[in-house]
Amino acid sequence: MKENPFDNGTRGNIRDNDELIPIDYDGLMEKVEAANAIEPQAQGTVVENFKAKTNELFHEISEMNPAEIEETVKCHVQAQLDESGIDAEIVDVAVVGSRCRGLEQEGSDLDVVELSTSEREDVMFDTFNGDAFHIGGVKVDINPITAQRTGTLETYLPQVEDYLEGVREAREKASVTLPQEPAEPEVTLTVAECGEFHNLGEFYENIPTVEEAVAIWKQIPPERMNGIPAIGINIHTPGTEVFEDVGMDILSGNRIDLDILEYIPDIKGNPQAMGMIAELVAKLPEMEIDGHLGEEMEAKVWEKRMPDLTPAE
Repeated sequence: MKENPFDNGTRGNIRDNDELIPIDYDGLMEKVEAANAIEPQAQGTVVENFKAKTNELFHEISEMNPAEIEETVKCHVQAQLDESGIDAEIVDVAVVGSRCRGLEQEGSDLDVVELSTSEREDVMFDTFNGDAFHIGGVKVDINPITAQRTGTLETYLPQVEDYLEGVREAREKASVTLPQEPAEPEVTLTVAECGEFHNLGEFYENIPTVEEAVAIWKQIPPERMNGIPAIGINIHTPGTEVFEDVGMDILSGNRIDLDILEYIPDIKGNPQAMGMIAELVAKLPEMEIDGHLGEEMEAKVWEKRMPDLTPAE
């Protein structure tokens, strides 16, 4: 028996007596197209996704959300078109610029882009922005785009997104690299049993107030003194090592040395330290002063001695 010359084995398992079921090709293709359309519909269009993100990040202006602002701009633009007689159609409007991603700064304009046709972009820009349109006290910049020039919203908005993402990243980096505010110096007092050598005898540090320092200084028994007792000032800058502190003894024995301040600008230039020194002079009037008080220091001393005194007008 001769073989069928047209049968080269491509029929697979189909036999001559098998029943052939016709396929509805058109129906099958409709199902394929429907399946392919499910994911894009879930994702939304470029414009829809852009506006959805704007809704999440936008800071309302006069209690108006982006959709309400876009509708207001549409009405304004249409009125301008009617008045000027320009033959153009508003296809869509979208809030763009820093405000659409919550990146605006004080005084930032409200940027809105609208897609029109049949007219030059520069002509429409002058028409739409000639009257300084505002919404809620915020100036609105209306930027018309056309498919033949800048492109459609579908092609334009991804560029806006990329730009604003760059702005956001730059600001985040800038906030990380901004110089820290210098830490406020910590001014405290010290009391030493031996002013010449602080390691001989008792030594007290980190005393917050003049009152406490004077009390400790007065409690040092004379018979235990290994030298001349002293009260000192210490300035520590947070974040630095202790050996970088600026310190000196102000009171030694029965004398308060103000002359030495001329050689230690870190102390002389610190208002808190100078206030403590003035209070020390005020609380120990029996001490001899080396140096000149000066008018400002003398005024502080009198203020500390007589806290209830009201300065003359």
